[in-house]
Amino acid sequence: MIVTILLLKFFLKNDVSTICTLLILSDVISEIASFVLNIIFYYIERRKIIFSKNCSSDWKKEILKISFPVAITSYIRSGLSSFKQFLIPLSLEKSGISYSLALSNYGIINGMVMPILLFCSVFINSFASLLVPEFSRLLAGKNYNRIKTVCEKIFKNAFLFSICIGSILWFFSSEISYMVYQDLSCANWIKLLSPLVFFMYIDTIIDNLLKGINKSFQVMCCNILDLISTITILYFIVPILGMKGYIFSIYASELLNFSISIFQLRKSIPFHLSFKKYIFLPVFASIVSYFATCLFNFSFENFIWYVIAKLILFFVVYLLVIIFCKTFYTQSKNSYNIIKTT
Repeated sequence: MIVTILLLKFFLKNDVSTICTLLILSDVISEIASFVLNIIFYYIERRKIIFSKNCSSDWKKEILKISFPVAITSYIRSGLSSFKQFLIPLSLEKSGISYSLALSNYGIINGMVMPILLFCSVFINSFASLLVPEFSRLLAGKNYNRIKTVCEKIFKNAFLFSICIGSILWFFSSEISYMVYQDLSCANWIKLLSPLVFFMYIDTIIDNLLKGINKSFQVMCCNILDLISTITILYFIVPILGMKGYIFSIYASELLNFSISIFQLRKSIPFHLSFKKYIFLPVFASIVSYFATCLFNFSFENFIWYVIAKLILFFVVYLLVIIFCKTFYTQSKNSYNIIKTT
């Protein structure tokens, strides 16, 4: 972020190619800095660990067993992903629109809409990355009941969070689009793609859970299958349906990845998901929260503060409805049990 700001401040010109070059250059510099920092931390930590000659070779074999197949599938995935991004504007052009318009639509979806959809995933990603060592520890200790319990708690909170964010993007797509870009061109796309927030966020958690129980190779294979399916849709369907086909490819990709991932996880961990608690309740809370925000008329002169106030009110009402429903359900259940015993 610092490099990007500095480069754009001191070398910015009224030229699109120059701006793109600066953005790419800043990205390259950040990757190099990240690589160097990882190397430094590696050697610092390596000095603290004493390896015996007997176990070093065994560790190398074990590491290679995991890293080699993951690396190969990762390279394949990277190549397919690059080909997919290259194919999107070409397929859109074949549908009958000009190449510049195809690039424009592609840029709006990937460069403007997706960052908004994935903005709150920073909380999910930081949380999900911690699941890998935690579930590896539980698996090594053969604590299977704990794995199941923790998994259910994780999904309960993740469902509440992701449905809340998806609902905010659905109900306030116009406000968010104008607040971020001072334009409403992204509003319809944000609303159209907002249901995918749930699948994208939950899929991130599932992938990390699978990695934690030593299913990294399966995760990579799932991603490769997802890319192959998406490329097939882009090549055959998008030239016929145009932008509708492209939106269909995004939905198909996310739903396929999510379905395969959760199937693999349930195959390994027999956790239970309550539709009423995990899906119906947060959706109901979202609807109530939206109508609550409609009842209040905020008189902020600044449009940004107006939107922020609405979002805060939505979130507060959402939490209150969730807490109230849980309390009411618990009390009702306790009352029923008392009546049943007497």
